[in-house]
Amino acid sequence: INSASIKMVKEFAQLVLSCVALVVFLLIGVVLIREFHCAHAYTVARPSRPIFACTYIALILFSAAMIASIVTDIDPPTFAQSIITDSFITIFWCLAELAVFSMIVFRTNDMLMGTPYQLTEANYVVFSILVLVCVMLSIVWILRSFLYRYKYIHNEISTHGAHEFSLIFIIIVQCISIVMCALLIHILRRPLNMIAVQNRRHPSDASNVLSLRKQIKYWVLSLIFLVCSQCVYLLLTAMFISAYIQATQVNEVLFVMFSIALPLSAMTSSVCTLLMFETYQGWYDKLCGRCHQCAEQSAIKPVSNQPMDEALLSGSPNDYANL
Repeated sequence: INSASIKMVKEFAQLVLSCVALVVFLLIGVVLIREFHCAHAYTVARPSRPIFACTYIALILFSAAMIASIVTDIDPPTFAQSIITDSFITIFWCLAELAVFSMIVFRTNDMLMGTPYQLTEANYVVFSILVLVCVMLSIVWILRSFLYRYKYIHNEISTHGAHEFSLIFIIIVQCISIVMCALLIHILRRPLNMIAVQNRRHPSDASNVLSLRKQIKYWVLSLIFLVCSQCVYLLLTAMFISAYIQATQVNEVLFVMFSIALPLSAMTSSVCTLLMFETYQGWYDKLCGRCHQCAEQSAIKPVSNQPMDEALLSGSPNDYANL
């Protein structure tokens, strides 16, 4: 694979996928506005405002990242300009992923409110700290990008120094994303096991069946979101490492892979946020039905050979009716 072929594939693939992603974001926004903000009767309960806020913020930030990618494809920037444009694309995408993560936390909080497995103060503290660190890191990253661009133009810093700055920041972001993944898995997995046990005790209780189905749905869509985001983070980290060690050919290949993975990940995350709305349960059943069945079997099977929790044995089926 020569450099000209890699460049051509990269420009064409990213431009097409970025345009497709923009259309997807626009359609999802129109669908949500039409369903929940127009004057007509809702088919299901209206979600809380934080869920809507996080969803729309994610769509806007994903769109901003795609627009920035399209602009850089149409008019390729110089290295000094790319210090700014690459930082904005990465920050927009990372903040959009943070908004999706926040939306999942808010949904889980609403569903588990009033149950023994509702989110604790420790969960809120860790979540708030992660959000604050991400926001502050984004501000520092933007300011440092302008500073390094100024120094590079005036020959006060080399290309290697600029890559070193980007590598340090992306490693920090990768570590934060891993902590977020661990927190989200912890928040979702424990109540999923609990509801599965309760469902085995009272299989005819409709509230338990619905609670289990909803929790598995959040679990499946969250895993898809986490896998896609981690793939992009790994590609981004590998790309900055290859640039830092001056592995030019490897960096070009990784850049093509990243250019394709970024819009695909953004589209997947946006579709997952849409499918979490109960209004689009039918779409979820068609697109993720097989994954839901596998997750349901894996959630119920492990508890079949485990002793019942004493708290569950002493509880009432109605304890989880409001899930």
